Amino acid sequence: MAFLGLFALDVFGGGYGVWGTLVALGMHLIPSAIVLLALFIAWRREWLGGILFLAVAVLFNLWFKWLRDPGPVFLIMTVPLMLTGVLFLLNWWYRRQQGHR
Repeated sequence: MAFLGLFALDVFGGGYGVWGTLVALGMHLIPSAIVLLALFIAWRREWLGGILFLAVAVLFNLWFKWLRDPGPVFLIMTVPLMLTGVLFLLNWWYRRQQGHR
């Protein structure tokens, strides 16, 4: 999440003024808030969190492909989310096989 939040720091060099900078900062922090929400859900319901992380990865992937020249950015953003989702699902499946919860 801190990695996603780093991308919000570019608004400070934009010369938007105080209110414009606050609005831009809030807009840039929306992806971090989405990932944080998925993490809070995954903490209690691993299967749901795994599905949410995979869904967020797909949505981020679609968003970055929509940009004109995304380059490898969508891989940097979506692969960790996909891996996190798969790991939550695998942990849920493993714990279920072991008789936990």
